[in-house]
Amino acid sequence: MMIGGTALLAVPAEAVSQTLTYTCPVGGADRQFKLIADTTLPDTAVAGSALSGAANASVVIGDDVRSLMYGFLGARAVKGTASISTTAFGAPKAFAATIPLTTVPATGELTVPAAGPVALTAPATAGVYEIRAGNFTTAITLVKEDNSEVGPINVSCTLDAGQNTLIDTVTVTAPTTATPPPTTAPVVKVATTTTAKAKYAAASKKATVKVLVKAATGTPTGKVAVTVKKGAKKIKTVRVDLSAGKAKAVFKKISAQGKYKVAVKYAGSATTNPSSARTTFKVA
Repeated sequence: MMIGGTALLAVPAEAVSQTLTYTCPVGGADRQFKLIADTTLPDTAVAGSALSGAANASVVIGDDVRSLMYGFLGARAVKGTASISTTAFGAPKAFAATIPLTTVPATGELTVPAAGPVALTAPATAGVYEIRAGNFTTAITLVKEDNSEVGPINVSCTLDAGQNTLIDTVTVTAPTTATPPPTTAPVVKVATTTTAKAKYAAASKKATVKVLVKAATGTPTGKVAVTVKKGAKKIKTVRVDLSAGKAKAVFKKISAQGKYKVAVKYAGSATTNPSSARTTFKVA
């Protein structure tokens, strides 16, 4: 809302323009000004959020003051600034506006427009908050026909008593709290033990390694890697899937005499830890 050419704060979109009267000392006498105001601020705001918009007003100056400006002072236009004291959301707040170059008519009332941005922060607590008008001051510069200027002339205006100073209300709502995603408890992997037995069949020249993987709870799944070595030489590695915790790896064409070492490694799974085992077999 704009009063005295100054922004008064957030006004609901459905609100009508407010009209207030002020007494202003001009030319050695008290004069009455009338002000009509509105704004483009929203009618609701989230707690703690920024409010912004445009405010506009019309200051209506009576024919007596207009005649003094036009005739005695030779003004053909006016311009200037204004500042208003308000109570917004329970706290004092001052706002500024600009009065553009406005022609002074030869007769009748003088209507001076004023405009300025409105910016404030919504209170932190949800509720309905009042915005009330206060006194205002203005600095007016008179522009003569030859474009020479008089001023600025400072005028302090007092809100007339007995008026409803409530400009409007702003409904402040609590911010929406996002629902956090459900938390998934971390999976605690269980320990496993791996055992292996190797058997060599001379007739087929095959070594068979049987693997058993047990877990503290449940049946392990995944793969085991079975590696056969003779001395430092790696013969072969076979990877086999576990089935019901068991696996079998077969190594063919093993004929060289000697002792063979077997290393078994269980890689673990999403629910089980890895484990390993060793065994041997001999080819005579």
